[in-house]
Amino acid sequence: MTHRRDDDDLDPEDHGGGRKRRKAGAEFIDDIAAVDNDEEEEEEEVEEDDFIVDDEEDVRRMHHRPLPTEDNQEEEEEDYEALERSIQARYTRSSHTDQYDDEDATDVELEQQALLPSIKDPKLWMVKCAIGHEREAAVCLMQKYIDKGSELQIRSAIALGHLKNYIYVEAYKEAHVKEACKGLRNLYSQKVMLVPIKEMTDVISVESKPVVDLSRVTWVRMKIGTYKGDLAKVVDVDNVQQKVTVKLIPRIDLQAREMNIGGLMFKDGFLYKTVSVKSICSQNIQPTFDELEKFRKRPGEDVSSLSSLVANRKKGHFMKGDQVIVVKGDLKNLMGWVEKVEEENVQIRTKMKGLPKTIAVHEKQLCKYFKPGDHVKVVSGGKDGATGMVVKVEGHVLYIVSETTKEDICVFADNVVKSSQVITAGVTKIGDYELHDLVLLDNMSFGVIIRVVSEGFQVLKGSLERPEVVLVKLREIKSKIEKKADTVDRSKNTVSMKDVVKIVEGPYKGKQGPVKHIYRGILFIYDRHHLQHAGYICTKAQSCVVVGGSRGSGNRNGDHLSRFLGIRA
Repeated sequence: MTHRRDDDDLDPEDHGGGRKRRKAGAEFIDDIAAVDNDEEEEEEEVEEDDFIVDDEEDVRRMHHRPLPTEDNQEEEEEDYEALERSIQARYTRSSHTDQYDDEDATDVELEQQALLPSIKDPKLWMVKCAIGHEREAAVCLMQKYIDKGSELQIRSAIALGHLKNYIYVEAYKEAHVKEACKGLRNLYSQKVMLVPIKEMTDVISVESKPVVDLSRVTWVRMKIGTYKGDLAKVVDVDNVQQKVTVKLIPRIDLQAREMNIGGLMFKDGFLYKTVSVKSICSQNIQPTFDELEKFRKRPGEDVSSLSSLVANRKKGHFMKGDQVIVVKGDLKNLMGWVEKVEEENVQIRTKMKGLPKTIAVHEKQLCKYFKPGDHVKVVSGGKDGATGMVVKVEGHVLYIVSETTKEDICVFADNVVKSSQVITAGVTKIGDYELHDLVLLDNMSFGVIIRVVSEGFQVLKGSLERPEVVLVKLREIKSKIEKKADTVDRSKNTVSMKDVVKIVEGPYKGKQGPVKHIYRGILFIYDRHHLQHAGYICTKAQSCVVVGGSRGSGNRNGDHLSRFLGIRA
């Protein structure tokens, strides 16, 4: 009856307008929002908004809902237990994942340790061999193993490029190594040494190469090709293709190429060439003054124009006691003395009041300080060993008058140290070697001594590509070449010592002089009008002709003798 009474309680307009019927409990809802700042009323409104009005179906369903029984309670408890088990399984799975990650890392580490040699693995033996024949000995040993098969009880042979006079052989016993080395002339089987197990991995470990960080205006040297050893300047870097474009001083034999220089790019007299990153060396490049001077666009410019080139060159090392001056930064023109060198920072001591006892300055902001009248010695930069007096200072560049040659020498300040040592002009011999000797160097190259300095010799090497002068120590010379050999010139005439020859091709075309040394078909000619390299010129015999020699083939003396015998007959 209550429900029916609610249904009859309708608005009078409901019958005529077809409006919707108001739901039960509508009289309890206030449709008009009252604006009030009282927080308590707002809370009451919130509570009223949360009030749920049951309609007829909800009320009827509540009347007929069955009371909870013991079976229903057990089902709910089972649902809770299942939910608890699923949560525990989920978090247990995540913790197991972390545990498995740790176990995987441990397994990888154990696998790496398992690869290390143990006492059950073959041993590594060090065998002495003939110097310079390391690779040949290893190849012969492995070839012998291939030929004899299982008769040789060795596992491998290793020849390292940086280790001279020794190779490594892998075998279980020393007797197996000696048996394998029998009959090989380059191996000395009586001198076999066991490598400790802890050092076996170091023998074949590969040294990781440093990452080359190249940028523009970096100084590099070429490693291969026609320009091997030449200084170059990076002008562009392609990191994707691992290529760089470098700026070089061109060396072109125009006669040999017949003026055909197609395919090469030139600008301002320089050669621009794109090469692989592997074909250049960028570590510890210290260009000399003479090399940098060639990179100036105008040779007649003042030395100060080298400032942009000097800024990017690697400086020499500072030593304790060097007098220096700050050339950059807030402390510019501050003078001091080096107290300590810590990697790229230099601790200097100054006499200026108000400053700390020592100041840390980056090495790029420092330059060695010299003044006219200082007696100095060149320790690096291509003119090593030269001594003399400073006559002029321009920025990083010193002008020195050499004591031995009385010539002006231009060097960088960081290549010079103060010295009281005086070298007399009469020094022409050190040890068993003297000026103008033909010597064999330890790297199997050869050359003529053109100058004797305090720390060694300046040697003009027998290089045909370009004149190459190197400074060698006494211990770096293997022996003196005293063998007097003969060769033939361009016209098949015999060339001997003291013969006067004329150069007919190459960069020294037109020069002539007596032959001082002959070795491997290469002539060392002395021309008193040649002002470089003490007058010596290195060229191949096929680029020369004997002055006064016959143009036919054969020996000059033989031709004369045959003609004499013909007349006599």
